[in-house]
Amino acid sequence: RKRLRRLLRLPELRQLCRAHAPSMRYLATLVGFVYEMEDSDAFEAIHDALAYTEGGEVDVPRAGVMAMASICDRRRRLGSKAKAVSPNAVLMKCIETALGVTS
Repeated sequence: RKRLRRLLRLPELRQLCRAHAPSMRYLATLVGFVYEMEDSDAFEAIHDALAYTEGGEVDVPRAGVMAMASICDRRRRLGSKAKAVSPNAVLMKCIETALGVTS
């Protein structure tokens, strides 16, 4: 995962995938598996997926919710070995958008 994280150019991928729903869905899934809670670029990509409304695609916001859940679940499984997460603005924006998607 670390090697893939270094090789991915996430800001460029976000721009390329933004107009294509299946690509955005797969990017969100990939981000959920590769990145950590401290990566704000990852949460920007997840927010793009959560806020995706073009063409009535519901799979893209669902992939964003799943990506956020997998990042958080990986941290939860570490238990007491994990560092505490201080929420930043991007994480809070994702949580707020995810609550809007699931309601």
